[in-house]
Parts: sequence; C-alpha cells; structure tokens
Amino acid sequence: MNNNMLSKVSFGLAVLATACGYGAMSTNERVAQLEQKMDCVYMDVPLSMCGCEVTAQTCGARLANARPEIKQSGCSCPGWFVSVDAIYWHPKVGGTEFAYTDNSPQLLREPIQNAGEGLAISGRVKDIDFDWDWGFKVGAGYNFQHDGWDVFAQYTRLDSGDSSSTSPGRNSIVVPLKASAGITNPNGQAGNVGSFLFAQGAKSQFNVDYDRIDLEMGRHFFVSQKLSLRPFIGLTAAWVDLSQKTRYVGGVAFDNNLGLGENTVKVTDQSDFKGLGPRMGFNTKWKLGYDFSIYGDLSLAFLYGHYDVSHKESYSLLSANRVSLDADMNRFTPNSTIGLGVAYDTYLNDDQQHIGIKFGYENHYLWGANQMLKPDDSTFWRYERIGEDVSFHGLTLEVRLDF
Repeated sequence: MNNNMLSKVSFGLAVLATACGYGAMSTNERVAQLEQKMDCVYMDVPLSMCGCEVTAQTCGARLANARPEIKQSGCSCPGWFVSVDAIYWHPKVGGTEFAYTDNSPQLLREPIQNAGEGLAISGRVKDIDFDWDWGFKVGAGYNFQHDGWDVFAQYTRLDSGDSSSTSPGRNSIVVPLKASAGITNPNGQAGNVGSFLFAQGAKSQFNVDYDRIDLEMGRHFFVSQKLSLRPFIGLTAAWVDLSQKTRYVGGVAFDNNLGLGENTVKVTDQSDFKGLGPRMGFNTKWKLGYDFSIYGDLSLAFLYGHYDVSHKESYSLLSANRVSLDADMNRFTPNSTIGLGVAYDTYLNDDQQHIGIKFGYENHYLWGANQMLKPDDSTFWRYERIGEDVSFHGLTLEVRLDF
C-alpha cells in the first residue's frame, strides 16, 4: 500500500511539473509577442499610391497624412500646388528719430544769469510712423509620394516708405538728431564756433524694401482626429534695404551758434542687409467642422549676411564741409515669423483639385536689422550704430490650389 501511494504521489508531481513548464512556456511566448508589439505598431502601407494595386504590412507608428490629397484615376496621388498671397502690412523700424522740438530754449536765446537757468528742455521727438502698404507672396510646391513629404518655395515682397516733418512754434527751436554739430563750422573743425545746434524746420523721408525667399521641406500629418501638424526645415534668404534722407533748414545766427538761414544741412543714411541661413518651424490646423479650421504657424531662422552701411552729411553753404562714412560688416541676424487666422478647404471636380483659403494676422521680426550710424556727441566727430530692430505685421490673405 505504501508503494501504491508513493507511485500516485510521484505521478501527481510529474503532471504538476509538466503543467507548470507548459504554462511557463506560454507566458514567455506571450511576453515576447507583447514586447514585439510595443516595439512595432502594425499598419498597412500602399506600395503604389496611384495604382492602388497591392498593400503591404510593415511596422511604424501610424500618423495619417493630413495634406490635401487630390485624385487621379480614382486614387490619391502626389502632385503640384501653387499659392498667391495678398499682404497688407505695417512696417516698424527702430532708430528713425531725426529731431526734437524744444519749447523752452533759454540756454540758446538768452545769456545765463544764474546757475541752472535754461537747462529745462520741453518738447517732442519726431520719428517716422509708417503707413500700411500692400505687398504680395507667390509660392509653388510639390507633394511627394515618399512618406507624404512635400517641398515648398515662396517669395515675399513689400516696398514701403513714409515721411515726416516738424517745425517749431513760437519761441521754440528744432534740435537735429542726425547731423553733427561741426558740419557748419567754417574752419572744418568740431567745436563751439559756428556749431550747428538748432534749425527752424526738419523733414525726413524713410524707405523700406523687404524681399524674402523661403525654401522648406515638411510633412503634414494628423496627431489627433481634429488636430494636424506640419513640421518643416529649410533655408531662408532675406534682403532688408533701409534708407533715410533728412533735411534741416532755417534758423537765425546768434553768438557762436550758426543759423542756417536759407541754407540746408542734408543727411543720408543707409543700411542694406542681405543674408542666408537655416530655418525651421511648424504649421498647425485645428479643425472646427464644415471645412473650416484655425491655423497657427511659427518659424525661426538664423541669417548670416552682410550689412552695407553708410552715413553722409553736407552743408549747402560750404561745399567742402562733407562727411562720408562707410561702416560695412558681417553678422548674424535672428528672424521669427508667426501667423494666426482661419482657413477654409474644399475639393473640386470630383476631388481632382483642392482649393484652400487662409486669412489672418502675420508678423515678421528681424533683430538688429537697422545698423545705421548716428552722431554720438554734439561737439566731437563721434558716431555709433543704432542697432535697432525691424518688423512687419499685418493681414495676409492666401489662396492655394492643388492639382
């Protein structure tokens, strides 16, 4: 009986060990399969987007293509697209101040009797406040079959300019900010004799030319059912040409301070930048329904280029009194662009063409793009760079056609 019981126990242990071994093998297999699925999400990839003949199963996270897909022979195909933009922008340029009015110029008009008299200055600085101007963009691109990539090139053009003038009221003067005090000195030397410290009128004209070429490659895909993202990288070439011409007139001479009378002092400043550099950013679309969406765009570029800078002064009474300085240099200029607005997308001709319309606000900002020179001290021939920023902002209307 003892032998029979021992046999039964041995058989039970053998069955239990076999079951545990089998269960362990099944668990290992399941863990291996789970690890494989964690490393690889299965998706169907068409081997021929236009032919639609075969479909293969491969690995990779599925981020559905969000770009407009037109049809040829009933299937989605890559193709060309073009865009045209009308822009209505407002330039902003730092460092355009050319004069200020002094409504209490006792220091220049009367002898000082007591210490501290005539030191008060009360007036207003005059600069250039640009108007809104029209410009345009034109672009063309191609949607590749390879992983849904696309390339896009766009040209931007804006030409703007404005002028401002000032004249003093009664018992006030115009103090120049662009011209050196020694430009009117009959001896050609800076100092207090014959110094140009005031005028009776000033006028300044400022012109801005902005040209830009963007070349980028990106991929537009859905990150959720209602949100799509298009990251991109590329290159940007930019030309920012700034020029300012200022003219000072009038003023009656007294003591050692020279009045211009019917003569003029003219100042011409120029700062032209041309640069090239890498650019990266992303475009987003937030679907609202009924083919409408909100879009948001952001990009950053680091442009390295050349500044062509010059400063010229002349005095009409003494033709030999002239200043002509060149201050060219090379440097980096960061640039950012943002856009925000609403978009509408629809298809035509049985999905064989796509039309997209976008309308919103846009801003281009260039750090330190104004490198003009200005006098640093009224009694010495010293100059320093302005080093101010340049920006463009306003409304943009875009129409895009995929075909």
